[in-house]
Amino acid sequence: MARPLGARAALVAGLTGFAVLLGVVGGALGSDPDLRLTASADGYATTTGESPSGSRVQLVAGGLGAGAAVTYLKFDVTGKRASRKPARAEITLTRRAGALPGLLEISEVPGTSWREDRLDKLNAPRLGSVIAAARPGRSDRSVRFDVSSAIKGRGTYAFAVTAAGGGLGDFYDADGVTAARELDAPTLRVSWQDAVRPWAGMPQPPVPPAMPSFPRPSLPPPPDLPDLPDLPGVPDLPDMPDLPDLPDLPDLPDLPGLPGTPTDDPTDPPSPDPTDDPTTPPPTTAPTTPPPTTGPTTPPPTAGPTTPPPTTNPTTTPPTANPTTPAPTTPPTTGPTSPTPTTSPTGPGDPRCTLGPKLVPTCGALWGVAPGAHTDQPRDEALADFESDTGRTQAIYHAYHRGTEIFPTSMEMRIARDPAKPRLLFLNWKPTGASWAQIARGDEDTDNYLDRLAEHIRDNFTEPFFFTVHHEPENDVRPASGSGYTATDYRNMFRYVINRLRAQGVTNLVSVMVHMAYIPWLTQSWWEALYPGDDVVDWLAWDVYAHSEPGEYGYGDFEEMMNRTSSSAPNWPGFYNYAAAKHPTKPFMLAEWGVWYSSRNPGHMAEFYDSVAKQMSLFPRMKALVYFDTPADQSGKDSRVTRTSDGLAAYRRLGQEPTFQVDLTRKP
Repeated sequence: MARPLGARAALVAGLTGFAVLLGVVGGALGSDPDLRLTASADGYATTTGESPSGSRVQLVAGGLGAGAAVTYLKFDVTGKRASRKPARAEITLTRRAGALPGLLEISEVPGTSWREDRLDKLNAPRLGSVIAAARPGRSDRSVRFDVSSAIKGRGTYAFAVTAAGGGLGDFYDADGVTAARELDAPTLRVSWQDAVRPWAGMPQPPVPPAMPSFPRPSLPPPPDLPDLPDLPGVPDLPDMPDLPDLPDLPDLPDLPGLPGTPTDDPTDPPSPDPTDDPTTPPPTTAPTTPPPTTGPTTPPPTAGPTTPPPTTNPTTTPPTANPTTPAPTTPPTTGPTSPTPTTSPTGPGDPRCTLGPKLVPTCGALWGVAPGAHTDQPRDEALADFESDTGRTQAIYHAYHRGTEIFPTSMEMRIARDPAKPRLLFLNWKPTGASWAQIARGDEDTDNYLDRLAEHIRDNFTEPFFFTVHHEPENDVRPASGSGYTATDYRNMFRYVINRLRAQGVTNLVSVMVHMAYIPWLTQSWWEALYPGDDVVDWLAWDVYAHSEPGEYGYGDFEEMMNRTSSSAPNWPGFYNYAAAKHPTKPFMLAEWGVWYSSRNPGHMAEFYDSVAKQMSLFPRMKALVYFDTPADQSGKDSRVTRTSDGLAAYRRLGQEPTFQVDLTRKP
């Protein structure tokens, strides 16, 4: 008869079988590298201190009252599989109540030391670059964001969710879900495969048909084996206490299809569509006159743009719907001076914002000015006065040049290189003497000038600087074929100038495309043809102004100015919404902005500056604001921040907002 296995032999067999089983299970885990992580911290902060109706255990993002609500998320990516960059990562938020906004954006947050129980308008961390956007349906169950570019491997990652298109998103908080609805909490799914693996509730691949069964033949019982003789000299096997050294299986919870997984799963948001209408209706006070169909009504020149401004001033501002009241002649009120702060005000644990590639700040936004516009005051004096009045150094100094002027000038280089007050230059050049089409074809005089300009910059100014060519081209387009000033002619001219300067070694140039945000131009059939191309445009900018006369087109707050709409163009979604869909990889700038004074509503300037502080976080792609400070534009309108004492006080407060504190001493 057979001899039973001895204790040692049984132990060897058991260990061998367990090792085989472990190899099978381990192999299955190795082929399924997905992780599902619930937010380790989440919460929201509002810029007004208000809270939405309902429980605090929720997440909200979007416009709230006259301010903004921002949702903050934090995830801890750990484990052996996080030692390398994943192939894909997605964040899912589940709608708790109400309709979803038409545009939701998610930004990186460099600061990760914040606590969810201390998030408020004073302690909320500053936002970095936008990395993804979603355009959900109003009643979609959830929203997904592709954050693959942000997840590098093991570490702690923080994000902010905002809504610029109107409305307020209301989502489940991790603390506000029951165990049965665990996946309604903010979730990060990470995959080391080509795509995030499906989870329960998502369509699964078909199950292959069962294999047919076959009869099993009867086998005779095995014969008895003789007893094996003892083997002298065999060493003792290791004791049982050594078993804990077997490897752990930490990744078993990550296998899909575990009990408790909900049967429904969010659907992918629709693809970005720049023609989608915003959820916020257009203002009822907008002009109803339809936009022109043949371009500007002012006859353009035969050899160049419309009447140019003086050398130091920008082009004309767009026409307005109503006559503008001339600026009063009473002298402006000058506010007290104060020293520029030497440190940037930041929240606890909020890292210092610095300059990244292409002068994009790592968080926050750059603060700048075009001082003394439409005046004869020397620009360095105008800048010094403006900084004294507003109580801080400007991060950007905006200057205008035209024709064959060589820049930066010695004065502009001194402004940029002031060791106590470093600044960035934004240099604006408008060509003269040749049409856009002629320049694009290689006009000899223009080529010679560009080569001299490139040599000057190479030899004298190596610091990175912003540069644009013929800002606000909309005002000078002549759509007739052969005019030399079509939208296509502009695009080709812009490309030619940027490429020629770069080819001549001006590699420190950061190019900016500057539009005139005037809706009758923006809705022309030729307008999109102006864009020169992503390869020659580093930043996208537009010029826009707020009016202070109640009922006048352009009257409102910062949110209205950023996403201005018109009843004459019901499909226009607002410039920010359009640009976010059309140019999702570009940082945005207000190359010119301001508030026009009204003697009948003098308090509006202060109200508007306060609204910038409350609503700026709705627009996380906006990385620079450059004020246009003038006592009188071509129509006599006054945008000086010193025009009213309460307006100056509000502007000074605005300049001290943490959002606008970027350290320029650490450059890329």
